[in-house]
Amino acid sequence: MTGKVSTQPYVLLPLGLFLLGSAGCAGGTGPADGGGPGLESDAGEPDGGADAGPGTGATDGGLDAGPPTLGAVSAAALHAELAQKDFLLVDVHVPRAGVVPGTDQSIPYTDVDGLAAFVGPNLDERAVLTCLGGHMSDEAGRALASRGYRAVRQLTGGMNAWVAAGYTLDP
Repeated sequence: MTGKVSTQPYVLLPLGLFLLGSAGCAGGTGPADGGGPGLESDAGEPDGGADAGPGTGATDGGLDAGPPTLGAVSAAALHAELAQKDFLLVDVHVPRAGVVPGTDQSIPYTDVDGLAAFVGPNLDERAVLTCLGGHMSDEAGRALASRGYRAVRQLTGGMNAWVAAGYTLDP
């Protein structure tokens, strides 16, 4: 033993576990960079993208399901779901820049306590978060998931994607 310290990066996991990085591993697959289990990609989907659905990867009851993760919904899928809306729709963009029709409430993405209070104590309450481009809803959604909420999704690409898909915003 020469006393050298490993310079490989590591990621902290729940319960104090960690993973050592490897020079041969490809990046872009972990939760910190938008990948990982429970997060769906819209790439290559003919309808503008599949959504992760109400169960976002942590509700299958498996022992290795892990903590809840933030799900995603495409503009086309959200538009279809609004016809029979059975979820909360929350705009988290700051400053307000219009909202998707049917939005129940506007709460700043930084007010995680306010978001949690609005969604309520039921950790399986379905909610979709929107913002202008997706960054703020991603941050707010991950914060709610870290508090145990299992059915929170974000609008992929935000209201920019909504408008690009041909839908209008309410003021």
